[in-house]
Amino acid sequence: MRKFLHTCLIAGLSFFTLQSMAQIQYPGIIDSTFGVNGKVTSSFNSFACVARAIAVQSDGKIVVAGESNNGTFNRFAVARYLADGTIDNQFGTGGKITFSIGTGNSIARSIAIQNDGKIIVAGNLENQTYSHFAMARLTTAGALDNQFGANGIVQTALDLGFDIAYGVAIVPSSGKIVLGGVSFDTLANGEFAVARYNTNGTLDGGFGNSGKVRTPLGTQWDQANALAIEPGTEKIVLAGRTLSTYALVKYNTNGTLDANFGLNGKAIYTIGSMSEIINTIYINPDGMIVAGGTTQTGSNTDMVLMRFLSNGQIDNNFGVSGISLFD
Repeated sequence: MRKFLHTCLIAGLSFFTLQSMAQIQYPGIIDSTFGVNGKVTSSFNSFACVARAIAVQSDGKIVVAGESNNGTFNRFAVARYLADGTIDNQFGTGGKITFSIGTGNSIARSIAIQNDGKIIVAGNLENQTYSHFAMARLTTAGALDNQFGANGIVQTALDLGFDIAYGVAIVPSSGKIVLGGVSFDTLANGEFAVARYNTNGTLDGGFGNSGKVRTPLGTQWDQANALAIEPGTEKIVLAGRTLSTYALVKYNTNGTLDANFGLNGKAIYTIGSMSEIINTIYINPDGMIVAGGTTQTGSNTDMVLMRFLSNGQIDNNFGVSGISLFD
């Protein structure tokens, strides 16, 4: 049985299953056996809360992360559910945990689950002065892991400006943690940014410049929204945009650009619209990169799915010349 997950406001979850025709007539119909008529909503308090990332543990439990406002600031918020959508009371307090990182707003944007079941939640902390990469590790019981970083929390400045981590992944062979996103030296000049950490949360000195790499693709706004690790090679792929055009970058395991990918490690692609953004990627076992995002022309915005070869070239055997559009 294959299960598919969709997430909206925290934790607006719809659990889709391909089960017997006696239970569901057509694939994709909402699964009424999950939560209440296929839906679960959870509040952390009386203020706003938003889900931004979801992951499924090996035991089928579902972890959702985002932020919850406490009336003053947004805080990291994480909830865990049983496979049937019931809140897991063995996690945190009543299935939930919230915490701040630094001063200001803390926003969780991605999740990765380690082989030992511990949970990495990553995003950024921001105030009027700066924004930094931020992540935390939770134990399987939903508490901050004091064996990681400073009491379970790590924050990293990549430049003097504004840094946001949109993606997190765990290196299969070593358990090292990779964060990817954007680093602005000014609000008008952002670059792809990636950082790699040891399993205890310290920066990995064997990667890039003391564990960090910033990569310009254009002369203005470059932003990586998605991160994946290539199976087998463990090379890192970031994807997003450069100004208003699709962009991907591949890094070797030491943080240098992969010269066999695109043009000197960078692949820029356009279908000619006024705004093109990659928001998520998945790398197949054969190294092909599936990228999902949007394309906008005038007031019309469409969903786009693309597939790239492992060398960064568009795969013309996918869709129409490598592209599939959905209005």
